[in-house]
Amino acid sequence: MTGEPAKYFIALNKRSTPYTQYGVDDDSRELHLKFDASQLSVYRNWKLTNAVTNELIATFDKTSSNFVNAGLFMPAEVKLMKIAPVVQEDGTLVCDENVKAEENMFVFRNSR
Repeated sequence: MTGEPAKYFIALNKRSTPYTQYGVDDDSRELHLKFDASQLSVYRNWKLTNAVTNELIATFDKTSSNFVNAGLFMPAEVKLMKIAPVVQEDGTLVCDENVKAEENMFVFRNSR
């Protein structure tokens, strides 16, 4: 299926105080993202993955007003992230989706 290419970006926790024995001065941070829906293609369902490990981080509706939780980042930790439409990358839909007639999809019922 052709369409919108995946988009990549780097997320970085610029804080650098290491974790201490007692948890004091811990600069770990949880990253919450909000995407500009006008910058994403016509598809509503998108998935955020770690581009290096291919681990699924979140699936989200681009029209939702909710933030996407990208997880915990330790001090000075960096991750290469990838966002792509679910219908092109495989995954579970989180909302209704319109697909063009010329596009092919495999649908599995009741799969989890």
